[in-house]
Amino acid sequence: MGGFVGRRRQLAELDAMTGGLDSGLVVVTGGPGVGKTALAIHWAHRAGIRFFDGQLYVDLRGHGPGGGASLPTGAALAYLLVGLDVPASHVPADEQQAAALFRSVVADRRVMLVLDGAASADQVRLLRPGGPSSCTLVTCRDSLVGRTAYDGGRVAGVQPLDRGNAVRLLAQTAGERLVAAEVAAAVRLADLCDGLPLALRIAATALDRAARTPIADLVARMGTGDLLAALEVHDDPLARLDTVFGHSYHALDDASRRLFRLLGTLPAAATTAAASDTVLAAAMETTVAPRTGLLYIVAVNVPRGLATTFVSGVPRASTSTGFPVRRALANAAAALITKAGESGDEQYLVRAGTASAICHA
Repeated sequence: MGGFVGRRRQLAELDAMTGGLDSGLVVVTGGPGVGKTALAIHWAHRAGIRFFDGQLYVDLRGHGPGGGASLPTGAALAYLLVGLDVPASHVPADEQQAAALFRSVVADRRVMLVLDGAASADQVRLLRPGGPSSCTLVTCRDSLVGRTAYDGGRVAGVQPLDRGNAVRLLAQTAGERLVAAEVAAAVRLADLCDGLPLALRIAATALDRAARTPIADLVARMGTGDLLAALEVHDDPLARLDTVFGHSYHALDDASRRLFRLLGTLPAAATTAAASDTVLAAAMETTVAPRTGLLYIVAVNVPRGLATTFVSGVPRASTSTGFPVRRALANAAAALITKAGESGDEQYLVRAGTASAICHA
C-alpha cells in the first residue's frame, strides 16, 4: 500500500493474533486519523495468501465524513454475499436470514473479512463468518469498548507515528527532495501534526511548492494561526481534520463534550495558575457517561506536568449519573496496563503512568 511507513510492531502483533488454527476476530483501535484503515488494509494484503478463499472489504461508515448514517447491517450482508457470488436476487431481505446464509456460504472457506469503521458491536456481530478458519479484522475508534464489547476479540492498538516515521511519511507524500532540503522544518511539521498520518498527508497537499521554503512557510502559518485552517483542503470540505474528529465529538453526550472542551484548553490555561485553576475546577465538577471513549483520550493525552494540579479536587465517589473524571481515568489506566502486559510495549506503561498520576498523585 503506497504511503505506508513503520508499524512493524503492529504488523507482527496482527500476525501473532491470527497465526493459529482459529484466526477469529481482531479489533484494530485508535483515534481519528491515526492510520487504522491503512494498517488493516496493508496487513490484509500481506496476509492474503493465508486466506486463499478470498478477501472481502466493507466500509461500515461508522465514523464517515460529515456524520452520515452508518451502513445498515442488511446492506453490508448484501455486499458480502454478492462478493461471494450469491446472486443479488437470492439475498434475503431479513437480516437474520441473510446472516445465516452468509455463515453457511463461508463455513468451509478460509476468508479474510475487513470491516472498516465500526461504530458499535451491534454493527459487527451478524457480519462475522461462522467458520473457525476465517479472520475478521475490524477497525473502530473506541479502544475501551473495543476491549470489552467484541466477545472473544483480540485488540491491536494503533498510536500516532513516532517522529522518524512521521517525517518518512511526509517525505513519501510531499517528496523526498523537498523534505531533504528542509529537514528541521519537516521535523517541526511532523510534531505539529502529532504524528497523525491523516494530518501529515493533508499537510503535504497544503504546501505551496512555488515558495522557496514551502515546509517552513506552512509551519509558520500553523504557529501563528488556526492549525486546522492551515491544513484545510479547500477543494474538498470533507477532507478536513475538524470533520474527521467532529463525528466522534458530536456523538458524545453534553457533559462529555463540555469536559473535552475544558481539557482542550489546559495547555494554554496552564501558562497562568489562575487560568489553570478555573479550567480544572470546572472539569472536576463534570461527570461523564460510563461508556465513552473520551476518557481514554484524556488518559493518553493529559500532560504529566498537569497531573498534580488536576487531582486537587477530583471527587473519588461515583454518582448515579455517571463516572467522575478520577474513576474513569483509573479505569483507563488499568486498561492501558493490561495492554502493556499483553504487547510488551512500554508506550502503554508511559500512558498508564500518566493516568495513574492524575488519579493518585
